[in-house]
Amino acid sequence: MSDPITVRRAQPDDLDAALRLWAHLDAEQARLDSTLATAEDAQALWAAEFDALVGTEAGGFFVAVVDGAVVALITARLLTPPPLYASDLYAFVDELVVDQAARQRGVGARLVEAVRVWAREQGVSRIEARVVAGNSGALDFWGRVGAEEVARTVRLKLS
Repeated sequence: MSDPITVRRAQPDDLDAALRLWAHLDAEQARLDSTLATAEDAQALWAAEFDALVGTEAGGFFVAVVDGAVVALITARLLTPPPLYASDLYAFVDELVVDQAARQRGVGARLVEAVRVWAREQGVSRIEARVVAGNSGALDFWGRVGAEEVARTVRLKLS
């Protein structure tokens, strides 16, 4: 029996599905932390970023497809820490979102594995991601795929 989940690089025709998934992620993050609400033109900016990354090796942009439909996406890029740190180039996951109906099926883990392969090809030794503190499901997921917490962000609001 063939695998019902296909993970592949994002293609130009995936834009509408990718935007739908990104909008879901955006709304979920804004619900957890209002400071993460995006600007009015964020969708257009994200679509332009999609166009710039799709079809290049510059970024790790992958989608998961089930029954012909894009049900998840992951985006990663290569970053270099500030010069005062001794560490080197690393991959940073900007977005990882799985459609609600496709969760708990290993889709997210398959996407992370695709980024692992891509990152190794780029000569990178680690992958980092930022998770909103209130997103316990995402924190649990990253723990299941072997990630460990290395920092916490704190916020002091000024009135």
